[in-house]
Amino acid sequence: RKGAGSVSLPLETVVAKGHEADIWLIKYGANHTLSYETLAGEQAAYRSLRPWRERRVFVCNTLTVPYYEETPFRPDLLLRDMVKIFHPEVLPHHHLRYYAPLR
Repeated sequence: RKGAGSVSLPLETVVAKGHEADIWLIKYGANHTLSYETLAGEQAAYRSLRPWRERRVFVCNTLTVPYYEETPFRPDLLLRDMVKIFHPEVLPHHHLRYYAPLR
C-alpha cells in the first residue's frame, strides 16, 4: 500500500471524476454548520455536481458528533449510516448517527 488517509485533489479533478456521483459525503470539523449555500459560496463549481443538484449531500461535523471516538470500536454503527444513506429501503427505521443530510 502506497499511502493512506486523505488525498488533496485539484477542483478540476474532483468535478471531472465526481460530477455524476450519486452521493457526496463530507466529513469536516468546524464551529459552523454547512449548507448548500455555504458550499456554493466556497466554490461555485460545486453546483455542477449531481449530488449537489439533486440534494444528495450528507455531512458529518466531527466537532459535534463522536465520529473519531466511536467508529474505531463500533464500525457497525458507521456501516448502518452508510447503508441508510446508500440504500435507505434496507434500514427504513434507522436514524443517522454520524451523518446528516445537508440542508
